[in-house]
Amino acid sequence: MRPEYADRIFSKRKQVEFRKKFSVKWRGCKAVVYGTQPLGALMGEVTLRNVTYGTPDDIWTAFGTMGGCTREEFSGYAGNSDGVYAIELSDATPVRLANRARASLTPDKRRPSPTTIVQ
Repeated sequence: MRPEYADRIFSKRKQVEFRKKFSVKWRGCKAVVYGTQPLGALMGEVTLRNVTYGTPDDIWTAFGTMGGCTREEFSGYAGNSDGVYAIELSDATPVRLANRARASLTPDKRRPSPTTIVQ
């Protein structure tokens, strides 16, 4: 996910993630949050508390204030989709890093460095 949206999750300004494709089978599971480029780093983890599917209008009405975005941003993302998922997030825990740069992908872009998390 874009780092600015991940930052909103960990600052509690975003409690719902919107997706056009997802599955309710992940309800209750933990998920890692990876910040895409230019950061390219593991940012933390969240619990996927609940997953709701509906029309873009219904999802915005129910969850818009928790999505960490404007109606225009949401509409730009949802477009003319028949339906979107609202993924309610809880227990957002940022990864504590000694050096954020160390958490970025290795030069060959295949896997994160194993020495990035500080206990």
